[in-house]
Amino acid sequence: MSQEDKDKNLLQAVKNDDFDEVYTLLRNQAVPSYEQDGWNALLWAARNGNEDIVRELILFGAHTAYLNS
Repeated sequence: MSQEDKDKNLLQAVKNDDFDEVYTLLRNQAVPSYEQDGWNALLWAARNGNEDIVRELILFGAHTAYLNS
């Protein structure tokens, strides 16, 4: 699977609240900060209120874009 496919699949799995798929894709090097139309996985997980996925994404660095330098 290409990197782009992994990243797009991660975003879709987060939109679908599919924790198992999110977990698998992150462990297979999907990029948690990948954005599409201004939305990334962390934003979708927060919007959906899925705390488990938010925590998992943070473990993989999805939050780093929001940290102050």
